[in-house]
This record gives sequence, C-alpha cells and structure tokens, in this order.
Amino acid sequence: MKTEKATKEDIEIRNKIVQTALAGKLKNLDEDGLLDAALYLAEELKDALNENKTLARDKTKLENKIKELEESQKPLPKYSNYPYDKDYIAKLVFILSKSETVMTFEDIVNAFLQLETDLDEKWRNPRKSISKIISRACSFQVVCREKAYGYNGYYVYGLPVEQSLSSLSFKEEKS
Repeated sequence: MKTEKATKEDIEIRNKIVQTALAGKLKNLDEDGLLDAALYLAEELKDALNENKTLARDKTKLENKIKELEESQKPLPKYSNYPYDKDYIAKLVFILSKSETVMTFEDIVNAFLQLETDLDEKWRNPRKSISKIISRACSFQVVCREKAYGYNGYYVYGLPVEQSLSSLSFKEEKS
C-alpha cells in the first residue's frame, strides 16, 4: 500500500535517477530507468507548477491586504487641516468638531491613531494616553461626557453647544 508521501526508498531511488540524469548517464539506463526518470521529472514539474500557482495566489492576496491596510492608514478627508502643531486637547477638539455625531472612546482612539501614525512609537500605551487627554479635556470643560445607553452604557464625547472652532483659533480653509 503506497501512501501519499514518498517513502525513504522512493526518495533514494529518485535521488539516484536525478544524479544519473545530471551526470549525463541517461544513455546507460534501460527503458524502465528512462521511463522512471521521465515520470519523476514530469511529477516534479507538475508539483512546481502547482506550487507556483499557489504562490501567485498568495502573492495577490497579500498585495490586496497591503492595499487595504494602506487605505485604512490614510487620513479621512473630513480631517483635512488637522492641527499637527497644536496640543492634544486642541487636536481632540478638532476631531470632535469635525465629527457629525458624538464619538465613543474607540472612535476617538481610531481617529487619533489614523491621523498620528507615530503615536504607537511615541507613547508606550496610546489608548491610556488618549484617555488621559480626554479626562483632562473633560475636567477643563472643553469636552462634554455623557453616559449613552445606546452604546452599551459607555460614555460618548462631544463638544459643548457654545464651543466653536473659532474660539480655539483654528484656521479653516473655505472650499
């Protein structure tokens, strides 16, 4: 009974065939030896072609994944004119002002990480640091925090009604 994987004997026989073929001794092989060598080489070619197809498929999958990741790393167009030179509370206010609705903590973290790609390198724990920024902004009453029951009981964050971008001296380009 022959299994799918080659046995030690099969490997040794195939290695001998390859060695004799490489040495130019195919002339000395009888018909059975030549047939075995041809079958072995055809099988190896078939395996190499199948492996090539799977590698090409994997390559296209990886290229698509890279494109998706690059697209996810691009800043959203609604965050144009992001104030990279301001402090983080001003950046938080900018993100919240550009948002059409209130934002959860996760939304804020994702926006910060998307806009400032080097935060993972700057801070040991970006989520904790962003949480401190939000807490400080709430204590200064620059950002409002409310418990929202539509968001699994988490807090949502937004700007106070009287808060505007002009009070923080952001320059907006009119389109």
